[in-house]
Amino acid sequence: MGMNLLINAAQRETRGPKTESGIYLPCSRGFMEDLTLTTTTHVQLNGCWTALTDVASWGRMKFKAANPDLLS
Repeated sequence: MGMNLLINAAQRETRGPKTESGIYLPCSRGFMEDLTLTTTTHVQLNGCWTALTDVASWGRMKFKAANPDLLS
């Protein structure tokens, strides 16, 4: 239930990558305790990251990026 709240907060911010057939994929995917963000631009990623941290701080949680070099 809590992961769905986080995933839905990020999906409202931006669309994910576009496939060859023209369909946009969701920008966030979650499985168990893992959450993956996929966007096409750095600006979209920052929007998703901001939405996630806002919702997580409301629930008194914190995020730890697995690959922080990918965020820069």
